Amino acid sequence: ATPNPAYTELLHGIDRMREALARAEAHEQHLKTRLEELISALGAEIEQGALMTAFGTLHHARKLSNALPEKYVADLVKTLNRDAARLAELRDWQTFATTPKREALCEAIQVLVDHPVEPSDQADRIKLLRADWNALGPVTMSQDRKLANQFNALAEKAFEPCRAFFAEQAQQRKTNLVERRKICEQLQSYLDTTNWESADKKAAEKIMRTARDEWRRFHPVDRSPGRPLEARFEKLQGRLYDLVKAEWDANLKLKGAIVDEAKALLGGDADAVGSIEVAKRLQRRWREIGVTPRRPDQILWREFRTACDSIFAARAEAKQQSAQAEQDAVEAANALVVELEEVVATTTAADADERILREFKNRFADLSLLPERTRRGLQSRLDELSRSHREILQMQERDAERAQLDQLRRWDESVGVEEAGCRSAGDAGALSVPDPLFDPRRDCLENDVPRDALRALAIRAELLAGMESPTTERELRLQVQVDQMNAGMGRQHTALDPLELARDWCVLGPKHQGCDELRARFFAALTRAMED
Repeated sequence: ATPNPAYTELLHGIDRMREALARAEAHEQHLKTRLEELISALGAEIEQGALMTAFGTLHHARKLSNALPEKYVADLVKTLNRDAARLAELRDWQTFATTPKREALCEAIQVLVDHPVEPSDQADRIKLLRADWNALGPVTMSQDRKLANQFNALAEKAFEPCRAFFAEQAQQRKTNLVERRKICEQLQSYLDTTNWESADKKAAEKIMRTARDEWRRFHPVDRSPGRPLEARFEKLQGRLYDLVKAEWDANLKLKGAIVDEAKALLGGDADAVGSIEVAKRLQRRWREIGVTPRRPDQILWREFRTACDSIFAARAEAKQQSAQAEQDAVEAANALVVELEEVVATTTAADADERILREFKNRFADLSLLPERTRRGLQSRLDELSRSHREILQMQERDAERAQLDQLRRWDESVGVEEAGCRSAGDAGALSVPDPLFDPRRDCLENDVPRDALRALAIRAELLAGMESPTTERELRLQVQVDQMNAGMGRQHTALDPLELARDWCVLGPKHQGCDELRARFFAALTRAMED
């Protein structure tokens, strides 16, 4: 018999209804399973004290329980209500514990409003107080919301002096960029317009060094426009260096030839007087040669001086010097010593120049007709004056080292400020450094502050300066001393270099919080060590 179409459609409808009911039941079972998972997670979050996360989980669980039939959630809702009560109680206890801390932070930032400090320190302190506030967690009660409004208003007021300071810094970076651009333009013009076949190479060498010093003086600049400008500067400096180096190489070759001629006189057939006259001409030629790099020049000069001394000694041994010539040489030597005395008496650390002393020594060395006894007496006086001049030079070097130490300290402070800012912003790539020495700190911005290593460095600096460390550092100081003794066993003792210690300090990072006291201890000790 042919099936009744209406009956067939009825059967199909019943099948579809059964499938829909099965799907609905499966969906409700899935929602129930998800609700059970949320309740389990809520309990774990309450146990761990993660209140903010727990409130979010509670919200999702409530919403899900309202979407399910009561037959599925009756027991689960009881558990959910118990957890909600526990969460509310924990929130009340947390508010009770954090309110005094929030009040103390408001008082601390009020002090900055009433008694502001140096702008960069002011900004650092505001950041630290803001971090302490955020660490207390979210505000949940009306009293704390009032405190939050008060804290934010005070923070804005306390930051007002800093805005002008940072604006001034930004303007200084722009000014530095303009000055650096001028340096590049001047170098470009100098390189393009100078006739290098007839140029004053000594002046070129001075320009090369002065440009580098001026470039460093106009620091810092903004990174984005500063990078291509620095690449241009280095390219121009490279061109100038190649030109100066060509002059250096040519002049070193000339001096090397003079040394060879002087050595040839020692084994030649000329008499002592003739050899001396030739040696004097060689000395005049030596002085007329232009710029040369210091170290290779010193090596050649020692060889030349040794050869000339041997030539002059041969003349002395031959006793061909007349009494009048000896007297003239004595008078000239005395005049030279008097002249050097006047120079030493009027020289300060600011204008001391090692070349002056070298010139006097060279001139004294040229006085080869001096009797040996007279030479020894004058040499002793010359050595005494040389020591005085070297002491002035050492003062100059110490001033430069102290300036470099102070620069490293300022750089370290500024990088620490940037690290704090980048860490708060979550942007490690934004960290800029004033010197390649700080490059390693780009890769460790998210690390913890290496306090133990910094404490050890501070103690090493205090040991170097002969200073006491805080009593709380007694155990670590003993360990550092033992480590230094172990490191020094089996090899000759070498004194620590304060600047090398400072560079070790600057490489360590990050120092985005709580490092001011350690930094002050460390650099104070190094300053003391340089003074000893």
